[in-house]
Amino acid sequence: MSTIKTITSADLVARIAAEGGANVNVGLSLYRDATYALPSLAYLRAVMLPAFEVYQRKEDVWGGWAVRYDCDNYANELVTFAARCFAHARDAGEADGFAVYRVFYCIDGDTTKRHAIAAALTDKGIVYIEPQTARIVELTDDEKGSIYHAY
Repeated sequence: MSTIKTITSADLVARIAAEGGANVNVGLSLYRDATYALPSLAYLRAVMLPAFEVYQRKEDVWGGWAVRYDCDNYANELVTFAARCFAHARDAGEADGFAVYRVFYCIDGDTTKRHAIAAALTDKGIVYIEPQTARIVELTDDEKGSIYHAY
């Protein structure tokens, strides 16, 4: 990683609220740290997400866990993994953690199809990550507008 940009927790919450739905509930856990490092999109693509995929395969989370280990568990796992990556980052500056968090939204904006993924505020803006595949995904405008919880 190169020099890391940082953001205050209040600014992070404001960015999430601006991106999410009108009724998005931003959890208090995002206030736990004073500042967050914005991982570079290149770092996510080249280092963190491939390492997360290897970790998932090693832990066999795709094996027999499917019934009891669902989307919010995967999102939690990715956020925790991001914290571990941050702990090992050598040039993270004075920040307290990476700006990686959980997002709950409605697929296609349909309130009967709720889903949890992860998101990261990067040097290129907010990106959404499907933690079950360790891939960056695009949300439609309806899906972004349906975000109802982030923490």
